[in-house]
Amino acid sequence: MNATPHSLRRVASLLCLLAVVTQAHAVPPDPGAACVRALDADPELQPLAQKTPLAFPSPRRRTLTLAMQSDPRKVDDDDKPLVSAWTQALQHCFELGRDFRAHVLTPESQAILQSQQNDLEDLLGKLYAGELSYGDFNRARQDIYDKHAEQASSTAQKMLDDRAAQALAAQQATLDAQRHLGDSSNADDTSVPGVPGVPGMAGYSAGLNTDGIARALHLPAVPSK
Repeated sequence: MNATPHSLRRVASLLCLLAVVTQAHAVPPDPGAACVRALDADPELQPLAQKTPLAFPSPRRRTLTLAMQSDPRKVDDDDKPLVSAWTQALQHCFELGRDFRAHVLTPESQAILQSQQNDLEDLLGKLYAGELSYGDFNRARQDIYDKHAEQASSTAQKMLDDRAAQALAAQQATLDAQRHLGDSSNADDTSVPGVPGVPGMAGYSAGLNTDGIARALHLPAVPSK
């Protein structure tokens, strides 16, 4: 029975997702993300915690209270050393994760995170200078994360689509090769016990199908049975 383009596309997509999940389980923890999460418990920064979430990738709308979003207060003399220390800590954590990102992320994804960090540091500078209230800062910070999260999602979806298309093309090329082999066998009137037209080729064909997809996804070939 010939596979339909729809079924081939589903197989390719599933294999792409499997490859991504497998790689994700093999990736070690991000030291930069762990560093930022630890800021939530930093005793020095706790006075700021009631005004803005300290950890990355916060804030999310479910963690930003209405009081935080509408807080009219600006940084005072007591807060300035804290905002400065928090900014330096975030910069340190981002640099701590640079090698990790270079190892596991695409250049496009790295650029998105770098842009997000640049925008955040710009906001922190405006908060420190008194140009933004805490409420202004929190809402703008949320917008930054939302914007870059959408960009990251689009980049990841494009990667999956590209891999699925490559796998589908490899599968189609494999089917074309099988048909060619079958036509050649019929033309030469050769006989190998097994499949009509290409006798004995069932196991070879199955291995060729899976190998074609595996090569497109950079996965180990699935041995034929």
